[in-house]
Amino acid sequence: MSILGLMLGGGILAMTAVLDKAAHDKTLSNMDKIETALLVYVLANDSLPCPDTDYDGNENAGCTGTAARGIVPYRTVGLQRDEASDGFNRFISYAVDVTYTAASSLQCGTTAFAGLDGLLQIRDSTDAYPQNEAAGGYALIYHGKNGLGAVMNSGVVYGRSPVVGTQPAEHQNSLLAATNLDRFYSEPLTASPNVGFDDVIRAKAPARILYDAGCTSG
Repeated sequence: MSILGLMLGGGILAMTAVLDKAAHDKTLSNMDKIETALLVYVLANDSLPCPDTDYDGNENAGCTGTAARGIVPYRTVGLQRDEASDGFNRFISYAVDVTYTAASSLQCGTTAFAGLDGLLQIRDSTDAYPQNEAAGGYALIYHGKNGLGAVMNSGVVYGRSPVVGTQPAEHQNSLLAATNLDRFYSEPLTASPNVGFDDVIRAKAPARILYDAGCTSG
């Protein structure tokens, strides 16, 4: 019986690892689709879309302040609901520098994009801002298996405020207040205590967006 129990336990662990990897792979694939859809949107509108904050798939009528955060406006950018979600059926978060949601803010030939930067900073585990990386015009946030800060399929934000001090970087990624929109963390914490920070961040600078859109000069 003991041997059988060990075999069953090992099988469950192996199956869990397989399912977790499948969910992770699906998430990364969906993030690829979202980035492609955002680029197509820029090509058509010369700007980025505002986030969706009522979770109906449509972008807000307008963004205010300096940065805005919600979920990917999947209907607006031509995606299905499932393509805007992670492998655990939670929405992938979307933050944007509002500057680049204005009309013609990302337009070839009229926007001098050499060195064009955004305000969404992606920091490392030491809270340092890598000097060789431009700040993002947008950021996509996959909140990892634990889901802290993610919008659930029901529209409820899960674990919005973990205990400050135990998960400082992941706590930062889970906050929705405007004062915390300029900084996201993209790699696991190395300092003690490490309590399972597992978020994945993708960000793209405005200059890079324009380059990917085919702009070759400002």
